[in-house]
Amino acid sequence: MEKNTNQAVSKSLFDIDGKPEFKKAFPIALQHLLAMIVGNTLPAIVLTNTLANQNMP
Repeated sequence: MEKNTNQAVSKSLFDIDGKPEFKKAFPIALQHLLAMIVGNTLPAIVLTNTLANQNMP
């Protein structure tokens, strides 16, 4: 029985233990940062808008 010496080539952007180049990592890091900012501020904006539009006696 022959051994298969060919290893599968990964087509993913990052390896599990790899260190990506800055030009590949920066856009993804920026997207992650913006997602965190929006995720933290949106509930406060929605709640403030909802409370401001209610007719309180």
